[in-house]
Amino acid sequence: MPPKKGKKKSTEDKAQKSLFSFVDDKKSERIEPVKETRKEEIKEKKPAEKPKPKPKLVKEEKIEKTSPEETLGSGEIPKNLFFKENKVPFGLKVGDIKFDKVLREGVTSKYIRYLMASEKIVENLDQGLLLDVDYDGGQNKAFCKFYDLKTDEIKIWIDTTEHEPYCLSKEPISELEKLYYSEKIGATKLKKKLTDYSGFTRFEEVKLHDLLFDEEIKMTKLYGQTPTNIGGTGTNIRTILEENGKKAYEADIRYHLNYIFDRQLIPGLIYSIKNGKLEKLDYENIDKDSKKLANELRALFKDESPEIQEFAEAFLDIFITPIPDVKRMAMDIEVSMDEKDHGIPDARLAKQEVISISFVATDGLKLVYILEREGYKFKKPHEKFPPDAKVVFFKSEKSLLIETFRLIWEYPIIITFNGDNFDLNYLFHRATKLRVNNDLNPIHVKRGFGIMSKAECELKSGIHIDIFNLFFNRSISGYAFGGVYENSSLNAISAALLGEEKYQHEEEIQDMDYNILSWYNLKDSILTLELTKFNNSLVWNLIILLCRITKMPIHEMIRRQISTWIRNIF
Repeated sequence: MPPKKGKKKSTEDKAQKSLFSFVDDKKSERIEPVKETRKEEIKEKKPAEKPKPKPKLVKEEKIEKTSPEETLGSGEIPKNLFFKENKVPFGLKVGDIKFDKVLREGVTSKYIRYLMASEKIVENLDQGLLLDVDYDGGQNKAFCKFYDLKTDEIKIWIDTTEHEPYCLSKEPISELEKLYYSEKIGATKLKKKLTDYSGFTRFEEVKLHDLLFDEEIKMTKLYGQTPTNIGGTGTNIRTILEENGKKAYEADIRYHLNYIFDRQLIPGLIYSIKNGKLEKLDYENIDKDSKKLANELRALFKDESPEIQEFAEAFLDIFITPIPDVKRMAMDIEVSMDEKDHGIPDARLAKQEVISISFVATDGLKLVYILEREGYKFKKPHEKFPPDAKVVFFKSEKSLLIETFRLIWEYPIIITFNGDNFDLNYLFHRATKLRVNNDLNPIHVKRGFGIMSKAECELKSGIHIDIFNLFFNRSISGYAFGGVYENSSLNAISAALLGEEKYQHEEEIQDMDYNILSWYNLKDSILTLELTKFNNSLVWNLIILLCRITKMPIHEMIRRQISTWIRNIF
């Protein structure tokens, strides 16, 4: 997509003045900022010297190096650079699982049913990083996504505790049993008792601590069959209470967040699963350095009051538990635009064809998929194109998208920059338009929340992290990075934090020859991944630490503002 062109200016070498300073850490690798603004002097980072394992996702015969004669000859794409058909099944086609169709079944529900039929719901796991928690309407249960630290795969676990949705009332059970509500059936209005409501299951008297008055109070739990029976749209327990002038407490909390609170789960910490039962691992047994550091911190608080010591002890695991680095892949797409197109293409309409998709991963993968088009010549690679990067050409856009989906299924975590609003969103709708089988499509598009997000793009199997949402967050840009980037574009952020910029170009993207397009596209993915890797994966560590502090699953934390974070803590 065409970048927004802004005025360039030189960057000064100023230390970041924040809690998460990346400049003052002398032990970390330092990347000098770009001091000149001329295009020819924008330098690319040197590739790492350590040899990296060759990715096995693309067969060697598809990406063999071409001879100089082929490269500089007629301008035609060498045949050995074209994609060759891959018939290996992926997505929900693996295993040829047969299960009944369910009318109006959700995307997540179908995938969960597929995992159950494939016997892939995890029941035993040695060490798993808890990344996400959500609700599946098909099973009417919460489920968790763990990053398996041994296999680098995402494993899904479904709740085994029979947790139920509920809300609270200060009214005693005897009073609640007397409540009625109106139900309209055709032109007739009927009066029914709360206890006769089809979504109601039972009452339970509980004792809770009132933080405002610092006292213990009696409350009544009202259980429902599903979360929508508690506080959804239409008739539910909350509206029935309101109809009778009663207040329903905790009815507005989304079920998966309520589940996290009740189970006392902390996203970002490491858990084990034994025979279907979750168990948080003791940070002192995970790492020797963690135990030493914990004892040092306890010594600092030894003279404090018992209340302060108890508070400090409660937060030790959040800050001391090691944050593992994870396997992840960044990707970026480019689409063709004609003279009538202005701005970023509408992802929901997806009218323009996808002409290039790049991938860069922590395992060494550097790959560009390019669509063959008439009138464009094959030339030698751009002078800055990495020698370990590969280019594969496709004769059809549909095949290009299918193989892109195959790659997405292979990686546990996908990193994008504005992928919610564009990259993944566009791929989902473009694939639908080209009639790509939904069982191959790993993307799930939901309605977005917040100022900038029109949609939320999640993955059926893996985790999608749109780092634009993080860097756009004013609390992150101001407090974590000291306001060093002027705006939230990929170019501005990369220039400020990495000392690198996007490939600067004069021609429109759709007018670029293959060699220029491949480098332009690849450079965006390189920058996107590097933003999560620089300074010992500072940004990734920050993401996990914020998940722990806010107790929010990663798909919520990354897309919400600080006000939601604070509300969730308390």
